[in-house]
Amino acid sequence: MYTVILAAHLGPPVALAVLGIYLLRKHPSVPAALVAIGFALVVAGGVAAMTESFEISRSVYANGSLVAAVGTMNHSGFQGLIAHYGQLFGLWIDTVGLVWQILGARATMADRLP
Repeated sequence: MYTVILAAHLGPPVALAVLGIYLLRKHPSVPAALVAIGFALVVAGGVAAMTESFEISRSVYANGSLVAAVGTMNHSGFQGLIAHYGQLFGLWIDTVGLVWQILGARATMADRLP
């Protein structure tokens, strides 16, 4: 069941990160780099969130109480920051990159029209 959840949660961001890297290789520019970096951050945040969720579930099942889960959540440190803010900042970064890329592509297309 966890495999299905993992694929549903991380499948689209991984595909978009791969497409962002392809865009960066095809059209090397700052907007393309923002798209690739943004979706890579989303993937990193998703992996950290899933790992944190697995650790919390493991501590609940091992100890039989939610107190251990709260301790795990409070002591997650850098992984918790990536889990909570990686996806948020990643989505903002890739949105800026995509809008910049689209506006740049529209400007170059307008220059080509007669």
